Amino acid sequence: MVFSASAQLTEPGAAPKDDFRIRLNVDTVELDVTVTDNRGRPVDGLTRENFQVYENGRRQAIRYFSREDVPVTAGLVIDSSRSMRSKRMEVVTAVTAFAMASHPSDELFVTLFNEDVTVIPSRNVPPQAWALRDALMRVQPDGMTALYDAIHDALRECRSGRWAKRVLLVVSDGADTASHRTLEEVLHAAAEQRVLIYVIGLRNKDHRNENPGVLKKLAAATGGTAFFPGDGREIREDCLEIAREVRNLYEIGYVPSDTARDGSYRRIRVLASRRGGKRLQVKVREGYYAPGRGGQQRQP
Repeated sequence: MVFSASAQLTEPGAAPKDDFRIRLNVDTVELDVTVTDNRGRPVDGLTRENFQVYENGRRQAIRYFSREDVPVTAGLVIDSSRSMRSKRMEVVTAVTAFAMASHPSDELFVTLFNEDVTVIPSRNVPPQAWALRDALMRVQPDGMTALYDAIHDALRECRSGRWAKRVLLVVSDGADTASHRTLEEVLHAAAEQRVLIYVIGLRNKDHRNENPGVLKKLAAATGGTAFFPGDGREIREDCLEIAREVRNLYEIGYVPSDTARDGSYRRIRVLASRRGGKRLQVKVREGYYAPGRGGQQRQP
């Protein structure tokens, strides 16, 4: 595996002192919700009365509601395979823009991948965006692409994150040529925790190594968004938009009316409307797995 920078991402930052975790009942389902108007603009000022939550078609009572700018555990999942050689500056631009616009107390870790995966924990990631940029510039892209393995490992790393809100930013062209995991396994793992997957899909001129459908599916399933910028300026703008969205999510919690601990998949639907009934656009994860009979969710 050719990752010359992996051993150099070693400037540990001080851990934040304040704990912003939301402490709810273990049976509470926590949702991160994005609301926009019909022009795609974020909608501010909504209250819990503007929302309706459904699980498997049954309306649920909202027990918790908030919209605060709180820190997140964010995983930067960076494609460093051979197909990224011509896109190294685009990759670095994306990650740097996101890091600079994030909450100052965010916990950042990095997952680098080609046919192998290297997870660099937050304690070894430089807290300064410029230092992270310089370290990533020393990465030498090479090898094949294990996209699904990388996202699966990043999801596992998220589980030990400090903050309750968790995000992955995946920077890739979407091709997978070397994974042991499947897309279905990754989607299953994502449904077992509270995590948003955002994607910056980088385009290839020959289109042979692109798979935008996979990237869109990963984002939609978790309530995130997939972007496909055309140049460096668009990459930066899209990453800034992602960072703003992460910092302005509505947080909703409910206790499911279905109390069965059967490990079943529960589909979620959230509706939002302004006063007068005008419907708004909502992004939220598609569903989750209920705890099993032992009281715990299955591990990915």
